[in-house]
Amino acid sequence: MPILQQKHIIGLSPLIYAFEGHPKKTKETHLFDGEKNNEEFLTLIYDGKDNNFPKQFHQGLFVTEAELNQYKIDKGNSFRLKCFLWVIDNNSIKIIWEMTSNVKRGEYVFGKPFVCHTNITGENGQAYIGGEMYFCENGNIYVNFTSDRFGVVATEEKKLMAKQYIEDCGYKNIIRTDNNL
Repeated sequence: MPILQQKHIIGLSPLIYAFEGHPKKTKETHLFDGEKNNEEFLTLIYDGKDNNFPKQFHQGLFVTEAELNQYKIDKGNSFRLKCFLWVIDNNSIKIIWEMTSNVKRGEYVFGKPFVCHTNITGENGQAYIGGEMYFCENGNIYVNFTSDRFGVVATEEKKLMAKQYIEDCGYKNIIRTDNNL
């Protein structure tokens, strides 16, 4: 069941724009140059409907047990070096390695010369939900909803359906973590 089915669409709806419904941020004030475009990243964005590792994945990006404990990924914390960003758009789940270089963003957002969730969707793209994903050497995939663009306003029902959809794409051992936004 790789592409979104009607049950997923119903459970994930509505599609939202970046920061839509966010209590403090808006697209107009918090979406900076380098975060608006996705054209240069299209070849690196993986369509996860095929239950494989993302395009940029390699063995060195597996999270080890030591890293899992050190960075408390299982508690919802982030470890940027091995983090994959994901969104579920109107077709399927899209995934990109967070450390993908984005020099233009680094010029506007100090200390962040890498991609963000809107580099997957584009400035005017929509998504149902988004977050982070970690592939661990123990076979588990840890998923959270840490996306201030597409995850903050997600209801519990929407989070459950997102996890279900990821599993329906064939990903195994999905472990949901609490996010700390």
